[in-house]
Amino acid sequence: MHPCTLLEYPVLVCFNTHVHPIIIMELTTIKDAFERAIKKQKLSASKSKELIDGMLLAVEQAMKEIQAIPDEGASSSQKSVLMELKSKLNEIAPVNQLEAYQKDLAIALGKYGKLLEETI
Repeated sequence: MHPCTLLEYPVLVCFNTHVHPIIIMELTTIKDAFERAIKKQKLSASKSKELIDGMLLAVEQAMKEIQAIPDEGASSSQKSVLMELKSKLNEIAPVNQLEAYQKDLAIALGKYGKLLEETI
């Protein structure tokens, strides 16, 4: 059996107590970067879901309003509801907010990837 066994990445179990401290430091650094990337991914997913749920609710409410509009004068009333919906959607989830979550995640994953490349 090899003195060090990779049980579940990035956990390394060493049966030989003479593991070089630099290896342990590198693994700790990789593990920390991995955990930061996981944290960013969870935050990004959570915030994105929250924004999408808010957008979905706004769309559903607009649909109900449009369905409740009587036939006479429906066109202008529908446009009004749609303009209001557009405004709400921009308020709830501006595109730049979603992009920011994705950018943070991409940066964390990039740093993790660089660490892996440098270590290997």
